[in-house]
Order: sequence, then C-alpha cells, then structure tokens
Amino acid sequence: ALAWVDLMRAPISGFIGGALLQDGSLGDLRVQLDIGAGRVALAAQGAPLSFDAISAALRYDAATGRIGFDRFDLVAPELAFEAEGHADVSDGGDRFTAQFRMSGITVAPAGLFPAPLALDGAVLDLRLTLGPEPVIEIGQAVIHDGGLELRARGRIAARAEGLDLSIDAHLPEADTRTVMGYWPEAALSNTRRWLAQNVIEGRLSGVDFALRRAAGEAPEHALSLDFDGVALRALQSLPPITEAAGYLSLVGPRLILR
Repeated sequence: ALAWVDLMRAPISGFIGGALLQDGSLGDLRVQLDIGAGRVALAAQGAPLSFDAISAALRYDAATGRIGFDRFDLVAPELAFEAEGHADVSDGGDRFTAQFRMSGITVAPAGLFPAPLALDGAVLDLRLTLGPEPVIEIGQAVIHDGGLELRARGRIAARAEGLDLSIDAHLPEADTRTVMGYWPEAALSNTRRWLAQNVIEGRLSGVDFALRRAAGEAPEHALSLDFDGVALRALQSLPPITEAAGYLSLVGPRLILR
C-alpha cells in the first residue's frame, strides 16, 4: 500500500497504525505521512522532480485493496495543490489505479509565467506502475478555471535515457484574450508575441494540442484550432480585419492558416 513512497528521496516522518492478521498478512492501515523537502527521480538520466513538502493522511482497506486519501497536499517550487481521492492497489502491489479531486492549484514553471498561475481545481484519473522503469498513465485530467475546461490525457514512462512523454489536450472553446493569459511567454514565443500584439478579439473552438518527447530527444508539438469573430491587425499600416473566421494549424515550425 505504501510502495509508491519508494519513489521519493526525502526525510519521512509520520504514524502507521494497523493490524497483522493470523496468516501473517497485513490488515487495515491508518497512515499519516509528513515528507520533507526532497525529490522524485523516475528516470536515472532525467531531471528529478523537486518538492518542498508532502503531507498525506490515508486509510488502507485490506479487504478491497483500496487506499483512501483523506488528504494529499503537495508544495513544490513549480506546483502546489490539495487533493483527496482513492487508489486501488493491484494484487502484486506494484500498480495503483487512482482518482483524485484537486483544489488550491498553483502552477509556477520556472521561466514560463511572470507570476504563479492559480487554477480553481481539477479531477485526475491515473495509473502508476512501479518497477525499474516506472510508468504514469493519465486516463483523463479535467482542469477547470473560471469558465474554462481543459481535458487532457497522457503517458510518462521512465527510460534509461530519460523520460518518454506523450500528452494530448483539448479545449472546447474560449475567447482569445483568455487563452493568452494561460499561454506561457517562453512557449513558441514568436508566435505568442505576434498574436498578443495583433489579435484584438475573437473566439476559438476545437483547440487541440499534442506534445511528444522521446527520452533524450527534443520535444515535438502540434496545435490546431478553429476561430471566428476575430479582429486582428494583419499590417500596422492598414485598418484591422474584422469578423475573420478560419482554421489554424501549427506543427513544429510550420504554420498553416486558412
């Protein structure tokens, strides 16, 4: 039930209360964990994921193999949240299928946002498979903030050379000004700068984003969306174009607009 803690390299204190059954197997558990500053290293060659503190209160039901997380709070330099949920443990104890509801989310990737980004909340379905090369599979993540709802799925797999990363995200619709607030200034910076300076208003729909990175390789990305009601400055010397509609596709450095 606590095998996932082995991924962490950090000072750990807390409380474990439980029972040992007559056949020598472990019965129900109650656990309180207070984990100090440390890191999670999924791959030997990958950059470790650092954190400042993790606090968790959980219950393990031996009959059902389910861990109930009454609380799972993370504080890290680039991410913080409060969560509750549960995880079902496989018979071998090396696979955890989990569902979490998260709140109080703060995202602050180094160099991407001028200030930490606060999000209302999220729900997350994932499966963690332990072993020499751990794998995290995200069946569904739904992130909501204000009127936005972003859905994503993905897979992170540890390899000797680093991490394999695959992420697909979908945003049903949003206005252009709102989306720009979530677009990191350092991500596709030239494209972002042009859009921020020249797109006055408009609506986006069917926004799809894909990110792929093989271990030890440069990442590849793709973005596609439909737009309508757009007002933009195509040339500074001409009046803005209004009520523009069309389709945009960005695959690596190649931009298609029609």
